[in-house]
Order: sequence, then C-alpha cells, then structure tokens
Amino acid sequence: MHIVSLVGEQAAPSLVVLRTLSPKGFTLVCTDLSKRIAGNIRDLVRAEERHLLEVPPYRLGEITRLLREHASSIGDEIAFDLTGGTKTMALAAYAVAQSMGAKIYYLKFQGEKVIFEYTWEGDVLKEREISLGSSSFTLSDYLGAYLGPGNFDIHGIPEEPDSPGKRFEKEVYEALAESLDEVGASIRISGALELDLAFRKGISVGVAEVKTGRKACEKRPLEQLNAACAREHLGTYTKKVLIIDRVWDASKENLIDLARAWKIKVIELPSFGVRNHLSPEDKRKLQEEVTKFLEGGKS
Repeated sequence: MHIVSLVGEQAAPSLVVLRTLSPKGFTLVCTDLSKRIAGNIRDLVRAEERHLLEVPPYRLGEITRLLREHASSIGDEIAFDLTGGTKTMALAAYAVAQSMGAKIYYLKFQGEKVIFEYTWEGDVLKEREISLGSSSFTLSDYLGAYLGPGNFDIHGIPEEPDSPGKRFEKEVYEALAESLDEVGASIRISGALELDLAFRKGISVGVAEVKTGRKACEKRPLEQLNAACAREHLGTYTKKVLIIDRVWDASKENLIDLARAWKIKVIELPSFGVRNHLSPEDKRKLQEEVTKFLEGGKS
C-alpha cells in the first residue's frame, strides 16, 4: 500500500499514521510552510518509496489536479491520510480518494487516540478503528520530526548532582522513568533553547522545566516552555509542564494566570523544598499528574 499523507505544521499525526500502518511507500503532501516538517518525516520513516509533493495551500482545483496526477503515477494500491494539511487540501484529497475508491485514514489525536479507516462500499463509507501501539515512535523520533534529526541533543542526568536543583531534577527524572515509556534530560534545541526534561507515554509527548528555590518563582521557566512548544519548534501537540519544589501562594497570582493562559501544567512538590528529598506522596502525585496530563487532562 502507498499512503498519500497530508502534512501541516504539526509533525506528529503523519508520523503516527505512517509508523502504525507501515506502508510500502508514502507521499507527503505539503505546502511551502510545511515543507520542512515533511522533509523531517521523510528522513525518519523507512519505506521503499518516499516522495514529497508540494501544493498550494488553498487552490482547490490545482491541489486536486496535482493529487490526481500523482496518485495515477503510483503503481500500488493507494490510500489517503487526511489528518494534516489545510481544509482545502483535505477536500481535494477526499474528492480524489472518492473517485478512485481509495481508503481514507484519519487520526484522532486529542483525548483517546485512534486511527479511523474508511472504506468505500459503493457511495457509502464504512468505518473501523485501528488501535495504536505504544511504540509508534521514540522520543528522538518525535523531536527529530519537529526539529530535524541534527538540531537537538539529549545530554542526560549527571550521576552525582552537585546542587539542590540538580538533585531535584534527578529525583523527578527517576520518578517519571518508573511510570512513563521514555524520559530524556537536558535537551538542547538548535543550540539556543534548553529544557530540563522531555518524556513520552504512548504517542503523547511532554517537556518540563524542573525548578527549585528562587528559580521556581520566576517567569523565565514558563517563557522557556512556551517558546520551546511554539509552532516553529516542538509544536502545539507537545504538553508543557513546570515542576517546582514549593507551593505558589496568592502572591504568585501573575505566574498562575500566565501558566493557565499558556496551558502549562504546574506540579507543586513541596516535600523536596522542606527535606531535600521527595516524599512518597509527592512522588506518587508527580507520576499520576504527569500521566493524566499526557492522556488528555487539563492544565
């Protein structure tokens, strides 16, 4: 099977569909704005045939013509993934799929994650659900799809932390490593942005800043998270978490409001601030709240 996948500014949907269905070949349909993301995905996913097809984002007739011509040149059974791209691209791809009697796929990414497969029976579409495995991609795959394979580094946690902040980060890292599929530490993005942690559970990915003392009460960690998850970096599907060793009281109302506006989950673990060590209760709270947030809970 050859899948024609529409690519928008978010890399995760196309990456998940291609990794889950493992087609013999694929074409990534992109615009000038999403061409970088499409190129990253092409470099990450293995297949016998890998094509890029650039189309204008909103010219329905032109997109339809280009898709029809490209689909006709593919020798294998063809299917269309309509998850990404613009609505105009989806309309064009749907029309071509209908004219060819081709299967259609759509990934529901928010909340419960599932791929819908639609098969034509006459003029009627029959639907079935395809469940997702927990290993559609790795943390490095996800970062590479958004940033490009050579544009980030994961340095890891030092064996013997030399400060309270580093000890807190290590304890948080070890607690999350017990409950999630993958955790990476000290991630540098394009040599400019740096994040304390990145983690994955299934196909959901988040990043975190882990702060103690005065730094836990500053605006900068929130700004760092928001910048890292902008469209031009890790994209809006990436969850943002701030983990601190104290409780924000009413005097931090401006930070609370900013975190809420930027959809950043704040997790308060005051036991470390008191005893320089996470209590069992705070460790469990950390694991449960991060897992729930990754699975679709609100910030």
